[in-house]
Amino acid sequence: MGHYGAALAAKGITKEAPLWLLMVASMATDIVLFGDELVGINADQVHHSLWPGNILLAIGFAIFAFALTRSLPVSAIIAVVVLSHWILDIPVAFGIYSIPWLDLLTESLLVFIGWLLYRRSIPAASRSSWMSPTILVALLFFQCIWFVMISI
Repeated sequence: MGHYGAALAAKGITKEAPLWLLMVASMATDIVLFGDELVGINADQVHHSLWPGNILLAIGFAIFAFALTRSLPVSAIIAVVVLSHWILDIPVAFGIYSIPWLDLLTESLLVFIGWLLYRRSIPAASRSSWMSPTILVALLFFQCIWFVMISI
């Protein structure tokens, strides 16, 4: 769920980027990996490497974002969000999943910080509506489910 924190933070930086595209971009590495595994390709090393996996994926998403929005700044933000997946997975390489409470704390903190930045992209009158906190609660809820799954 921490990857979604990067998407929310990016939305707070650039209001022009569609939130759905930022969310998909934040999980692009895992989405492509899941698709490969569905068809029997075990390419985890390629997808979770900086080169070629994430850099090529970032370029592809940037091109798609530009075709969709006709905005170079949005395309750049989308590419950064794709690359953030690799950066945010560095703690996984050091075994953070083997310490479930630390994983829960770290990823929940990333989501919370991202949500705080995301709120800046919402009109002031809408910040107190049910939608803004619902996004935070839903992401933290799923993070707790993940915590339970890796703790078993």
